[in-house]
Amino acid sequence: MKQGELIREFVVSSEVMVVSDETVAPLYLDQLLTALKGMRVTSQILPCGEDTKSLHTVNQLFDTMLEASCSRSVTVVALGGGVIGDIAGFVAACYHRGVEFLQVPTT
Repeated sequence: MKQGELIREFVVSSEVMVVSDETVAPLYLDQLLTALKGMRVTSQILPCGEDTKSLHTVNQLFDTMLEASCSRSVTVVALGGGVIGDIAGFVAACYHRGVEFLQVPTT
């Protein structure tokens, strides 16, 4: 995954929250985690589909980030397609009034 090397250039802190889905994560998550080695990475794998775009999912992601003590300097990385990008982008915009967001589209 050459994108992994590129991603490191855009992550502004050593703290990362990766959001992916049940289809994409088995294909690419390990490669991304290898590329982010040495950083404090938290990840959440979500179900596929439009139903994932909900306030329930937003709350799940906030809970995961709070439990991991993600600070305002965290970078949220969306690893996946449209639904993942939408929900991760929304969470990044709202967490601590906005944190860095990086999209790694797979579709």
